[in-house]
Amino acid sequence: MIQEAPELRILDDALWQAVKTRQARNRIAPDAKGQPDVARVNTRRRPKYLFSGLTKCACCGGGYSMISATLIGCSTARNKGTCDNRVNIRRDELESRVLNALRNRMLDPKIFPPSAMPIRRRPIGCAWRRVRISTRRRRRSDGSTGRSRS
Repeated sequence: MIQEAPELRILDDALWQAVKTRQARNRIAPDAKGQPDVARVNTRRRPKYLFSGLTKCACCGGGYSMISATLIGCSTARNKGTCDNRVNIRRDELESRVLNALRNRMLDPKIFPPSAMPIRRRPIGCAWRRVRISTRRRRRSDGSTGRSRS
């Protein structure tokens, strides 16, 4: 059983529609063979990793970037030398830690409101699946594509 829960939405409808309009404007239409124009796709600079552009140094506030094939570190310390933070972390370890923290802390009763108790008791995957399905139904009912958010 799936139930709409508008109070759990992260974005309001106006912002959601603005994003969908922009996505439609930026969409790359397939050619006659059904393939996207590779040259146009490659001009879109999309992040390669999950937290690209989101990690910041606790010391200077500068961004973290890949400093080797597997390590990320403070870009300011590495490039400018104005930060003393030379601590590096493996990208896969950072992603694992952040996702585990989100998974565990989002289910903390001190953080999650008591009104959301029935949802909180379910495994997080079920809650996300329910939200995805309900947004698909909402989009299909208003004539937009069935593609998922990204």
